[in-house]
Amino acid sequence: MRKAGFFLVVLVFVCGFAWSETVLIYIKKDDGNQFSEKALPLAYALEGGVMDEYFDAGHIIFNAGIKNISYWKVFPVNMARREGAGLLLEIVLRVKDGLTTEESSVAAAAYRLVLLHGMKVLAMGEIEAGSIPTDSKETEKISFLLGKELARKSLSSL
Repeated sequence: MRKAGFFLVVLVFVCGFAWSETVLIYIKKDDGNQFSEKALPLAYALEGGVMDEYFDAGHIIFNAGIKNISYWKVFPVNMARREGAGLLLEIVLRVKDGLTTEESSVAAAAYRLVLLHGMKVLAMGEIEAGSIPTDSKETEKISFLLGKELARKSLSSL
């Protein structure tokens, strides 16, 4: 009886990973420039929202960090393949820089979810920060919620 219980636990554990995908998240700024010190917390907040949703959906997700390299077109693909990811979520942020983090904001986030086997684009789009329903005026909170919405939209294609 104990062997059957152990086998059932192992089976459930293995089957759970069979349906999850490993995802690399890659974030960069739309103009190819580096994120300013004031805008960097907004990019991290958005990344946190995306990662929360993907984890909750049962995916294994890791990040490539917040990148400022727009001229390397194949860099995220090569990194994702090298790290064993099956999916690549590329995010490009349009940021309005202010004098402080509170005065800076993410205007929009464009995304592309790519199945690396065959380089098939599963989902792509852009979400304006103004479309996120919230009463908060905190720019980091809005960025976090934008990340969650972006993740939900990209996850709906899986």
